[in-house]
Amino acid sequence: MPVQTKALYNLLRLNVMTGVDENVKPWQVEDLRQVDVEEIFIKLSHLGLEIDKEKFLLYGKECDSPEELTDCLLIDDEQRMVHDEIYLLLFELWRRFFPDQPSISIFCDELDHRISMYLQGEVENDELIQDALANLLDILDENSDLGQEPVLLFSSVMEYCAYDVETFLYEYILEQIEVGNEAYASELVEGFYPYMKDLKRFDFLRVCLLASHDIAEVNEILRTIIKDLSKKSDLSLQWELLEFMVTTGDPDLFFKLVHLTLEEITLESEWKDLLEIVIDFYRRLDRDEEAMKIQEILQKRKDIANDLLISLDDPDAVLFKKIFRV
Repeated sequence: MPVQTKALYNLLRLNVMTGVDENVKPWQVEDLRQVDVEEIFIKLSHLGLEIDKEKFLLYGKECDSPEELTDCLLIDDEQRMVHDEIYLLLFELWRRFFPDQPSISIFCDELDHRISMYLQGEVENDELIQDALANLLDILDENSDLGQEPVLLFSSVMEYCAYDVETFLYEYILEQIEVGNEAYASELVEGFYPYMKDLKRFDFLRVCLLASHDIAEVNEILRTIIKDLSKKSDLSLQWELLEFMVTTGDPDLFFKLVHLTLEEITLESEWKDLLEIVIDFYRRLDRDEEAMKIQEILQKRKDIANDLLISLDDPDAVLFKKIFRV
């Protein structure tokens, strides 16, 4: 998926903040939200764009976005050579001086900012992120009502975001479920569901919401998810499903998912994790004999390095499949 200009530089700064080695220039990752307005105008002057607040407001009123304003103001080749550097400065001025004219790039920049604050624990409550998600859903619904295809619409909006918003939504909703805020979680699932490209994770969220009162529907949804996973695996989701299905859902579906996961894992650490989950599953069913046999396999392998590759032809894997009947 292509990334728009402001999102690209947000992503560069995010990578630097999280320790990813990026070969970047200071201006590419500077947080201009922390820079005084006067300093921004000085930076623009150093780049060859002589403009003050009065001129900025005059030109800005004739444009619909910071992108359009940048194209309007950059009139010579020398300025165009530093297009992105000037654009980032004009973007920040637009954000401050035209709060009632938020383009999609401005909106998504603010969404990125609020997600960053939330993930770094810089907010006391969820109000800012909840408002941002509500506004995002309003934008999506308004454009969908005009006839735009929901999944393509979401994808086009996400070009302006540095964060993987779909993944953030999934993790945030799951967190809401875990803390007992199920009504709000259900509202988010229902609202964003039509816009998701890969529905498996959102279907798992539906399963979590239904687990306490509609096991029949839970099993139907799990059956659909596992069928989809058999066509295209998603190990991250499979681990979450397995942990969930230790205590909830049809045991036969659990067996199928273990089988699928066994075919996908490649490392000793993953093999041990799978054994632990299956042991827990058998113990909860009071099937202590099977649990003990698999515990013996796990104990035998405790000194094997976790980063080693595994083979399904390994005698322990063969024994496990015989015990588990997969």
